[in-house]
Amino acid sequence: MGFLWSKLENSPLHEPLIENKPQIFFRTGDILLAEASEMEISLNSDIWTHVAIIVKNRETLLAYSDGEFAAVEDWIYRYDRVVVRHCHCVRPSWFDKDVLDAANETTEILIRNEMDIDDREGFCVASVLSMLGLLSKEGFQQGPVKPDHFSGSTPFDRLNITEYSVNYLI
Repeated sequence: MGFLWSKLENSPLHEPLIENKPQIFFRTGDILLAEASEMEISLNSDIWTHVAIIVKNRETLLAYSDGEFAAVEDWIYRYDRVVVRHCHCVRPSWFDKDVLDAANETTEILIRNEMDIDDREGFCVASVLSMLGLLSKEGFQQGPVKPDHFSGSTPFDRLNITEYSVNYLI
C-alpha cells in the first residue's frame, strides 16, 4: 500500500537539480566566431567564416558585424557552430558606451569608403578593437583582416590580441 501512495506524479524530485548544459554569459567586447562548413573549408581554406563583437545598447546585447547590429541570439542561430572569446580587459563604467561609439564610428567609415565585401566583417571588429586600444594598430593597418585573425588558435599574430580567452564553443 505504501508503494502506491509514494508515487507522486507532480513531484519536484522528478526534475534534475543541475542543468546539464552550462549557460554562457556574454559581455560587451566579447568576440563571436562562426565556423565554416566542411565545403567552405575545402573551397576557401578558411576555418572561420564570420566574426562579430558584442555591443551593449541600453540594456540589449547586440552582435556588431559587417557594419550592422543584430540580436546576439539571432546572430548565433544563423550558424551551425559558434565560439566565443571572452574579453578580459579592465572595464571602466564607460566601457559599454565606448564600444558602442566605436561601432557607430566604424559604420560611418564603411559608409564613406568602398571596401571588398569579404573584408568588411574583419575590418569592423578590428576597427572597434583598435579604437578601444585592444588591438595593435600597426598590425591592423598591414592589410585585410579576416575572421581567422580573431581565433584563439590562429597562427596569424600580427593583430596581437592578448586580452581575450581561448575559443569556447557555444
